[in-house]
Amino acid sequence: MTPAQAFVEQLAHVDVRITKLLLEHTRDHDESLPHLFMGDVARFAGELARHRGPDDDALDELLAAIERALTSGLADVEELVVVSFLENLHQTGDAYGEIARRLGPRSRCALDLVERER
Repeated sequence: MTPAQAFVEQLAHVDVRITKLLLEHTRDHDESLPHLFMGDVARFAGELARHRGPDDDALDELLAAIERALTSGLADVEELVVVSFLENLHQTGDAYGEIARRLGPRSRCALDLVERER
């Protein structure tokens, strides 16, 4: 198992809905494709941000896991998060600002770089 695949497996433990997303993803693709899956996770983060209130804790836990990934020292995991989570946040539409506001400092810095490159 690659570090990126291990991260995705750990991320699935953050919330049962992410677990279900990963199971569906694996069933659809016959394996875990971390970069593709992280796009699904970005869209899920958007759903959490739009529902506010009851989903605030789940969003905070997800974004904390993203922050830990960016400070892991594992280049493959850090690349996965930047390229396939942060770069897909634009797909969250009106939830983008809320997610960006709640990101940890390392994640916010990485998102700023992504925004500048667009």
